[in-house]
Amino acid sequence: MTAFAGVDHLGLSVTDLDVSERFYTGVLGFDRLVDFGEVRILIDRPSSFVLSLSRHAGARPGPFSELTTGLDHVGLTAGSRDELAEWEDWFRAAGVAFMDGCAWREAERPSPPDEELRPSQLTGES
Repeated sequence: MTAFAGVDHLGLSVTDLDVSERFYTGVLGFDRLVDFGEVRILIDRPSSFVLSLSRHAGARPGPFSELTTGLDHVGLTAGSRDELAEWEDWFRAAGVAFMDGCAWREAERPSPPDEELRPSQLTGES
């Protein structure tokens, strides 16, 4: 079987495109590439990671829940323990809710000297 070359993009269903776009652009630093009306395509330019936000007619309203079958969480990677602490401070200042005590975890492998760390669970509407 051929191996994956990487992840091309992540598509998220959202209830409010404007609120979701403000989070990804204002808090995480994404830029909007295209607005198709019910779908907006965003990019994180430093990593070239592409994110699509879609509003579907007839979707169930309400906040995100990992208890609903589908997306559980998205893990982001920080380059060092210091960068991870900066992101945590940034998220708190921006009012991003996350689960204390399990919001950050170390990768499940021996850490290299720069200790790759991953935020494992952020909650809130996406």
